[in-house]
Amino acid sequence: MDESRPACRSQFMEDWLQDRGIRREATQKLMRIFDVWDIAGGEKLELLGACADDAEYLGRLREGVEILPHDEESCRRAMNILSIQRSLEEFAPDAPQWRDDWVHQPIKGLGYERPIDIMRHEGLPGIERVRRYTKTLGHL
Repeated sequence: MDESRPACRSQFMEDWLQDRGIRREATQKLMRIFDVWDIAGGEKLELLGACADDAEYLGRLREGVEILPHDEESCRRAMNILSIQRSLEEFAPDAPQWRDDWVHQPIKGLGYERPIDIMRHEGLPGIERVRRYTKTLGHL
């Protein structure tokens, strides 16, 4: 095992920390996911761990002028949100409207809370909680 790399780091995280192209691609994918989830600008920023009133930053991300930061928390937030969307697509490939609305619906397996609220209010732990739940969708 490579002793210079902590065992908990994934290859995605290593690539994230080293490759601006990976962060640029992830930034654009996240902007598209946020659009289909139909969430407000402040909510997008909260999910990214940014200041909720920095509309200019969000605009720069959307335009590709800026990319997500070079840090582990940003990587973990992005990786988990991308995984949530991928799980929803795998669970309901023929139901795009259901997938798009899912984050706004109270979910029994999440204590009748809306996933968007969990992710916004609990931050990274909430995003990870929702990701863990979406991984179980095909097994419920």
